[in-house]
Amino acid sequence: MKTPWNPQTDFQVLKGWFMDAIAVASFTNAPITANNILNMLLAGILATGVFQLEYMEWHALPTNERTILNAWDWWAKKALLRLKFQKVAGHMGRGMEYGMSAGNGTNKELDGAIEDFAQGHAATQSTIQNLSQGFSELRAQMNQQSAMIQQLQQ
Repeated sequence: MKTPWNPQTDFQVLKGWFMDAIAVASFTNAPITANNILNMLLAGILATGVFQLEYMEWHALPTNERTILNAWDWWAKKALLRLKFQKVAGHMGRGMEYGMSAGNGTNKELDGAIEDFAQGHAATQSTIQNLSQGFSELRAQMNQQSAMIQQLQQ
């Protein structure tokens, strides 16, 4: 039960682990309560780090729908949807790591893109700062020219 579940595998793998644990617990005359099973399931799902939004959706359900019997189907659908999304992202050249932690050294191409963005952002900020300073100088020059034109008109 402490083995981390990889959300890139089928949800049935996780469910199978629980069914095995339930069977062993029943066989040893130490059954696990439905609430404990549900809590362990949610802890295992949250430990993946990719189902935070779904977890909030789960808790938004009415209390009578947040049962272990409903959880098997509900979470299986959410896991399948996430898996399909990752496969689509993989076909778009993003790889299966799409949506995971960025900039941690595991994907050199992505790290390079992040570094390029950071450098471009810094250069843009520098340009904006220079332009902002230039506006005040330009305004002063325009005021001087305006004064000279008024003097010439008089």
